Amino acid sequence: MKEPLMRNIVDTLAKVKSKQDIQAALEVYHPQAKLITVGLNAEAQGRLEIEQQLNVFYKLFPDYHVELSQVACNTQILLATGNVYVTPTLPNQQCKAVKQQASFSFEFKDNKIVKEVFYLDFSQLCNKADISQKQLSNAMKFYLTA
Repeated sequence: MKEPLMRNIVDTLAKVKSKQDIQAALEVYHPQAKLITVGLNAEAQGRLEIEQQLNVFYKLFPDYHVELSQVACNTQILLATGNVYVTPTLPNQQCKAVKQQASFSFEFKDNKIVKEVFYLDFSQLCNKADISQKQLSNAMKFYLTA
């Protein structure tokens, strides 16, 4: 795949994810896509699981916004770095807004993203937000069952 198309697909995903538009994001993913969020130990395969993972993620971070700043790619993989802006949302707790660097890896199939790996240091994010990783983990479990 050519670099301009890969960049366009990733830019589209960044825009729709920054709007928390799950349905539009699902259109960018290949039906067999895999989404891995390393820092949360979360992995989703296929449309239904990715939709569920994004739902929980947006409950945790309803103001999620990403700005990609650097991109490198070959014909199969695009790597990107940028800043993520979030305010963790925990039940019955006010948290600080956080700006955190993140990295992403994207693989493509049929002009769609077939694999995304999202690298974000959630330990550092929690420190900046004045919450513990345990609190974030408990909130994630809460939203999974809500």
